[in-house]
Amino acid sequence: MTKRSSGFSLIEILAATVILIFLVLMLSQVFHQSSVSWDSGLRKATGNMTGRAVMGLMSRELMCAVLDKDIFQGTFEISSGNIKFMTLNKPPMADARIARLVQYRKSGFQIERSYQEKTASDNYYSWSAPGHIARMATNVESLLFYTPAGWSSGSGTLPKWVRIELKIKRDADVSGIKAWSLGPDGTNGTPISSW
Repeated sequence: MTKRSSGFSLIEILAATVILIFLVLMLSQVFHQSSVSWDSGLRKATGNMTGRAVMGLMSRELMCAVLDKDIFQGTFEISSGNIKFMTLNKPPMADARIARLVQYRKSGFQIERSYQEKTASDNYYSWSAPGHIARMATNVESLLFYTPAGWSSGSGTLPKWVRIELKIKRDADVSGIKAWSLGPDGTNGTPISSW
């Protein structure tokens, strides 16, 4: 009578190893796909936050835009990827109002914001060189401004409304985000003219 040894045979060990390798490969593929999805979602969220922040700042500053032909010399200009306007603010804890010449422009694939300031007691005609230039967003495909039909930069008046459209491309991805402000009546279908 032969005695059986207790333990695994070589074939059983090889079969278990093959199954283990197969399971590890499947799990690594699942982890890889979830990592790619997480990274893609993170980039999209970052682009959305950047777009909202830039458009929010532009909208808040545009609500303070002023135009005085005698003092400011028609400083409201819109062109493709560029907007320039005046604001008149009173900073906290200050007695004098501050005039600020603000410009947003698309430079390459970036949006830059620059401004110059003068207090109300200064001479408005002697602006210093553009200062305070900041990069607001990168990977920008387009920055467009829309105004009411018939309005033009040379009209010497402020437009009744400005619609902003910003398109940001995500890094290493073909898709992107597109954000825009609503029309003057709060809906998307408002007739507009493009610059």
